[in-house]
Amino acid sequence: MVLEREFLDVGRKRILNIPLIFIQRKDRFYWAHSSDGNYNVKASYTIAMNNNGERSRNSERVKGSSENRETSKVWKKLWDLNIKQKLKNFIWKCLHQVLPVGEVIWRRIGKGNGMCRRCGENMKTVEHCLFMCKDGEEVWKIAAPQWDGLADHRNNFWR
Repeated sequence: MVLEREFLDVGRKRILNIPLIFIQRKDRFYWAHSSDGNYNVKASYTIAMNNNGERSRNSERVKGSSENRETSKVWKKLWDLNIKQKLKNFIWKCLHQVLPVGEVIWRRIGKGNGMCRRCGENMKTVEHCLFMCKDGEEVWKIAAPQWDGLADHRNNFWR
């Protein structure tokens, strides 16, 4: 018997003592947030509002930290920049490490090895692609914005 093979005596006794109910009716979906078990919009709305309130209270607790205030300043400056929205979105994605570069793909889904295919020297991170890869340096040399001192800031993407 499976119970004897898979469970100790204590667990087996507990399982066998679970009362079984034999009712001849079909299974159906039951929504726990209503008295009759049927889904309704009113209860959903109440749950959504309660969850939203809980999220707001949790975020207020975090908002007090100095790190969060500094980060908020960075985002406010970014969104206030007089540049195209797609460039703002690109910067946001860079800073949140969500661009699909080799390291992110490797970490999230395990495909590839995360190494830069161009130079093969480092993990292909956003920082590596934009600032550290030898091929990236060549691109910056011919790119429109000339950033003096870029090499000084390679190791800290948030500066």
